Order: sequence, then C-alpha cells, then structure tokens
Amino acid sequence: EVRPDEVAWITYTLFNMNDPVVGGYTPEKVALRRAMCLAYPVHDEIAIIYKNQAVKIDSPIAPGMAGYVAETSPTLAYDPAKAKALLDMYGYVDRDGDGYRERPDGSPLVVDQASVPEQRSRQRNELWRRAMDAIGIRMTFDKVEKLPDLRRQAQLGKVQAFSYGW
Repeated sequence: EVRPDEVAWITYTLFNMNDPVVGGYTPEKVALRRAMCLAYPVHDEIAIIYKNQAVKIDSPIAPGMAGYVAETSPTLAYDPAKAKALLDMYGYVDRDGDGYRERPDGSPLVVDQASVPEQRSRQRNELWRRAMDAIGIRMTFDKVEKLPDLRRQAQLGKVQAFSYGW
C-alpha cells in the first residue's frame, strides 16, 4: 500500500561502458562492476543519507507504480566477501602490497566517481570510499561544479561512474 506522502525516488550508479577501466563486456569488466555493486552498502545510504526514510528495492520501478514487481536479485545483494572473491577470481589482485588491487594486466586500478559538491553527494562519496577501500579498490572523486555540467560530461563519455537519481 502506498501512502499519499510517499514519493518515488530511485538512485542508481552509472558506469561508462566505453571506459577502458570499468567499461566493456568482457568477463573481468563485468566482474569488476558487479563486485563494486556487491560491496556498496545501500543499507548505510538509506540510514545515513535518507535518515531511514527510504527502502531498498531491486527494480527500476518503485512500489505503488504500474509495473512494479516485488522481487529480489542476488546480483544486488550486499556481500563484500563475495565481491573480494569475484575480484580475486578475475585477476584484480594487490600485486605491490599497497592494499589496493591492480587490474588483471598489472596496471593500476583506480575508479573515479564524478559528483557535484553538495552534502548528499559528499556523504555518498564517503560511503563509496569506505566500501571500495574494504575490497581493495582505489576510488577517487572528481568534483563537477553543477549538475547540468556533470550530465553533459557523462553524455560525452568523460566520466567513469556517477550516482544519479530520478
């Protein structure tokens, strides 16, 4: 049942599928993106950013809207141990002992999350940083001054990843 004061708002993370680090459809690139998603604590985002005034769903359609199906997806579970195992299996290992993994070819693994300088983005970036540190992925945060500029950069393929909502 949907209450009249509820608002449908969905937040998601986009990956640039043409980016040489996070993009592409080879098994190791799919594994990297899946591991990152498995390690991200959506429950903490709900608690901290949304002050427990949100719910996790595994659908692009919110409850109460036509087309919503109440089901869960194992690919959207929170499981940092599985994320680490997946990265290990596909060759993302820490070769130099600095605590961060390298790409399967041995080059540095750095993922940049673009964001705008606002409180919610800063809080989400901190959650991403802690989650990625926990599985050995170095994450940086490129700040874009205004949301329209971030959208434009994303459309031009100039960002690796960013979180967005509607």
